[in-house]
Amino acid sequence: MLIICSIYKPDMLCICESWLTKLHLDFKFKIQNFDSFRCDRQISRAGGVIMYSKIDVDFIVNRVHIEKSDVFESVTLKVKQKHSHPFYVSVVYISPKNVNKFKLIFMEVFKFVLNKDCIFVGDFNLDFNSSTTNDWFKKVSDIGLKQLIRDPTRITLNTSSIIDHIYVNDIYNVCASGTFDFAISDHFPLFYVRKLRYGLKKKSENNIFRYRDWKRLNVEIVAEEVSNFRFIENCFDINKCCNDLNEFIVKTLHSHLPHKTCNFMVKSSEKWMTNDILQLMKQRDRAKALLKYSCDPFLYNDYSHLRNSVNLLIRNRKSEFI
Repeated sequence: MLIICSIYKPDMLCICESWLTKLHLDFKFKIQNFDSFRCDRQISRAGGVIMYSKIDVDFIVNRVHIEKSDVFESVTLKVKQKHSHPFYVSVVYISPKNVNKFKLIFMEVFKFVLNKDCIFVGDFNLDFNSSTTNDWFKKVSDIGLKQLIRDPTRITLNTSSIIDHIYVNDIYNVCASGTFDFAISDHFPLFYVRKLRYGLKKKSENNIFRYRDWKRLNVEIVAEEVSNFRFIENCFDINKCCNDLNEFIVKTLHSHLPHKTCNFMVKSSEKWMTNDILQLMKQRDRAKALLKYSCDPFLYNDYSHLRNSVNLLIRNRKSEFI
């Protein structure tokens, strides 16, 4: 793990089958500059998950859920960037004997994040290439989750399977995903690179503009005062004399042209607009452009989902300013 952190510098690191118990203290498994969140199996030494989150990053990470059931273990973290909606990351481990039970309770356990921007990663022990798991992948597809891993994650002498998965419900935030070509166990490590949404700069309530009102300037009074200017006697430096005259004229003008201020109110439409809405609108327009040149029903479903999401976000944001 230390080698992975030093070479690839991940912001988060998820481990399945940690095999930790309450007898294993956190400090023994600490990684420098990372916070750890773990969920140990209660009834045996096997199983368990642990998630590491980097400390010196520009987002806030909070633990929101730990599942310690007899069926599977998981840890869910909430990641919040400034001026942006949060997203959720869950690491999951399911033992092979509990796969069927997990299928039945998955939606109930994770219903608090399924309607939000979420990522599921872990060892699901469900082979993506096997026809026996088609019911599971149809189920997750129906709720908007897409499985990103296509290369084998566990290879033996006689078998090759994709049992380690990454699920997302917003493919437009995916920069890259896949597997590493080295194995520190009997599974290949997975990686996922996500777009970061840097928020809009927060604008002040009022924009204050300062200016001088030249329309009200009395030129005759200014000319009279300037005409009374006297140069320093016995001064033969022409540059100094010009600078003195210039400073006197500017000072005289400033005394007759005081600063005025004008407040420009920020439009309400700029207040409710957020970076999330702008990003989603770009994704919607991109999906519409793709749909224009294709009759693929899946593209239409993506566009329809994005369009409805944009309308819902705008409606909710506007309601906060009524």
